[in-house]
Amino acid sequence: HFRVRGVAGSGKTQALSYRAGKLASQGYNVLIISFNITLWHYVKDMIARSPFAFSWRQFTFTHFHGFCKDRLNEFGQKWPKSESVSTEDFFKSVVPNAVINAIQGEQYQKYDAILIDEGQDYHYEWYSMLDKYFLSSRDEVLIVCDKRQNIFERELDWLDKRVTKAGLEKFKEP
Repeated sequence: HFRVRGVAGSGKTQALSYRAGKLASQGYNVLIISFNITLWHYVKDMIARSPFAFSWRQFTFTHFHGFCKDRLNEFGQKWPKSESVSTEDFFKSVVPNAVINAIQGEQYQKYDAILIDEGQDYHYEWYSMLDKYFLSSRDEVLIVCDKRQNIFERELDWLDKRVTKAGLEKFKEP
């Protein structure tokens, strides 16, 4: 698992896009996921400019809540109700937990690599769900982030560390 930090305009998304193109050219299935819809369209355009030969079938482009909604729909589950929890807790925990419950005992797609753009917009619970349930044994995650762009004021200590079965480790710097 790799974390790339840098200021706005430093090339983080370009690096993510090139990595995605390289992985797809090697036949790997890649999930490109962001916080918002607009960003993954930009990433897709940047991947198209990469120098790698690949099939677009190797990619899944989405934003986090769209990914959750798609998984719930795939298994015939409704979007959860937001009763008795704050909006923040609903999207932070209730939605990912509904997805986890929906996939239990089911066959579903896992990805050889998960690439997350604007990781500072993510909650640890989202990363954890993607890592634990949707990542294949190949186990590659790339998160690009800029803590100074934390407009949602998320808790970001998790971006400096990675929880593994063996304990707490730091993300690898590329």
